[in-house]
Amino acid sequence: MMNRITQALVKRFGIPTLLMMIFQVFYGPSSLTGKDLSVSQQSKNLYSLTTIDTELHGVTAVSLDLLVPGADNMLGTEELLIISFKQMLAHLGQKFTLYVKDLSSGEVLDSVVIESVAEQDFDVQSSVIEVGGSYQIDFWADLNENGQYDAPPSDHAWRLLLEDVEGDTTIEFVHNGSFTDIMEGGSTWINSGVADAEFHVYPNPARSNVFLESEKEMVEVRIYSFDGKLLRLFKDKGSKHLQVPMETLPAGTYLLKVRLSDRTDRFMRFVRER
Repeated sequence: MMNRITQALVKRFGIPTLLMMIFQVFYGPSSLTGKDLSVSQQSKNLYSLTTIDTELHGVTAVSLDLLVPGADNMLGTEELLIISFKQMLAHLGQKFTLYVKDLSSGEVLDSVVIESVAEQDFDVQSSVIEVGGSYQIDFWADLNENGQYDAPPSDHAWRLLLEDVEGDTTIEFVHNGSFTDIMEGGSTWINSGVADAEFHVYPNPARSNVFLESEKEMVEVRIYSFDGKLLRLFKDKGSKHLQVPMETLPAGTYLLKVRLSDRTDRFMRFVRER
């Protein structure tokens, strides 16, 4: 008989309701201090962690912070670095290489290679810098076109420091003659007029003419302004002694590039006096 009554109650009210009715018969309705949570109430906050204590005294909701990719509160995200190179005319057609290094460890995080510089103004981009980070940016142009890095003045190399990154960063770099040997301790080199023991330029400063002497034949001389603009171009069949006229140049500092017969270059700074 009892089995039939139980089956009828289960069929009518379901097992959960029947258990609650039995619980109330023995302990009274006041014993239930917790509240029923509907499905909609339970899923109200999809990003909340809900815990129920072991004695069923109530429900405690613990909120979780949701980090959305790309939001401002995301730490360690990579920012865009743009180096905008200007007046790099002296390096047209040459190989150009840039490294982004972590300033503290010296680790190379990114490298960009341009096989042949096509325009005097161009941009190089990298996406490895992070907010709060500090970086060393080394770059060089293969001035002597031998396919490998050589310390200045054979090649031109520079170094920039980028500290405490705040976000996307753009740096403008204008060609200049203040070079850094990026492979050997970072010593800065500014040529005072004599490139090496096999090549001489005099006088420096000069007024009307500059004289060049080389153990190898010279076939081309280029004069650039200090911001990289080509001002004069002289060609020769091949001489070890050349006289370069300076009368038409305004007083100031200039860069001199000499191409030798073996297709290597010599590069130096000189001053034109009034």
